[in-house]
Amino acid sequence: MEGIVTSIRIGNRSEDFRYNVIWQGKAAQIRSTVPLDLYDMIEIDDNSEMPYINAKQPHGRASEAECNEIISNFSKAIEVHRNKPHSVGKEIDEFILAGKDAIESYALMLLEAYVSGAPIIIRFHNDGDGSTGAIALYRAFNSVRGKFFENENANVYWTMNKSIAYSEDSLFVDESIFNSYKSVRKPLILITDFGTTYESESAIKKASKRYSIIWIDHHPIYDGFPYAGFDFYINPWTLGMNSNICAGVITASIAEKFAPELDFTLLKKAALDSDHSKYYVYAENAHALALVLDSLTANDRIGYQEKRITPKYLEATIADPESFAHVLNSASAQIAESLDIGVKNAKRHVTKSGIAAYVLDYKAVADRRFEYIKQGRYTTKLQDKLEETNGFRTITIVYYKNYISVRVNKGISNSINLLGIIAKLKENTAYIQNGGGHSEAASIKVDYDETSSVMHLLLDELIAI
Repeated sequence: MEGIVTSIRIGNRSEDFRYNVIWQGKAAQIRSTVPLDLYDMIEIDDNSEMPYINAKQPHGRASEAECNEIISNFSKAIEVHRNKPHSVGKEIDEFILAGKDAIESYALMLLEAYVSGAPIIIRFHNDGDGSTGAIALYRAFNSVRGKFFENENANVYWTMNKSIAYSEDSLFVDESIFNSYKSVRKPLILITDFGTTYESESAIKKASKRYSIIWIDHHPIYDGFPYAGFDFYINPWTLGMNSNICAGVITASIAEKFAPELDFTLLKKAALDSDHSKYYVYAENAHALALVLDSLTANDRIGYQEKRITPKYLEATIADPESFAHVLNSASAQIAESLDIGVKNAKRHVTKSGIAAYVLDYKAVADRRFEYIKQGRYTTKLQDKLEETNGFRTITIVYYKNYISVRVNKGISNSINLLGIIAKLKENTAYIQNGGGHSEAASIKVDYDETSSVMHLLLDELIAI
């Protein structure tokens, strides 16, 4: 059979090179004892043992048009389905319908990059929302690989992003991977559940000139954000909707377009639960999954040992009943204990309009070294706890080291204008490095030794409301 070389992963030695080859609706990543180049046409021996080893000289070269055609035909064989997605609510369905052209286009872009062997980097935010989207893509890629790839392919790289920005450092790391590839399709970066911040603009603009990008977010768009020039950007705010349409739901909707046999309903519900979407309807299994994923992505270390949080790692944990139960029970116990500490130590202030603003020095919790608790999502859970006991007109501020986390009840968020307050503080002080989020949840990174000063300025702004 005749195959075409569509990507090359460059190794230190010639025998370490890996060539992605496509032929007659099949693909494989092979080694070769003779040098190969993009567009080379080689004979594929279906009877050879995997990983395939080519020992023959190429007998010709395909044109770029021929190569593009075989990739397109390959993708058509898999097909981006236009079926109705598994529903998790009327409002979500309305967004998927409004964004269906973009969703189908992104699914096809992902699919063609995947089968061509182009390097793909998927960056997901470190919480339940970001990780559900990553897991959906991981499952969808595995489904495609199982049907059409003759052996293991390794052109997808996963990075859990702890920052809310896609920075110049992020781009540098991604390019170090891309530089080890040659491919007929552009390398692709997929960002999900973060990035809509000033700090992302420079790196995104540079990356978009060199690579394919799919950028999925649901956080508010700040004034001046140049999304109109980004045809690779999807966000419910651009369609007149809001952050309650979670990034994990959007990402899973893209994944199910090229793996329609998979049901991502539970992942979507867990994303809505994790991000406190008002469209979430409580389901015990979704709530448990959200808690486990929030917990597993809270920390990238076990003791002093660093661990890589990838969808494969997450899948292994949630697929094993014993491991899942261990994380669920441990996380639940740690959350309960840490919230007791928070409720006892939070200082209560009252704004002019009668809103209760609670302030907590997170050190009381951090000193306990809980494995599954981190400041940001702890602030969300403390806000929920305080709302239970003190009513819904509640704001929670948690500060520690050089970070301040703020949560505002949905019902009063429009009257608070949290992002406006943060913008004002950034303009009036020299201590804030960055800050952002949305109307109900935001964080501020400040200079060390200035956290208390900024926190009190923030509290003064809130009390004046």
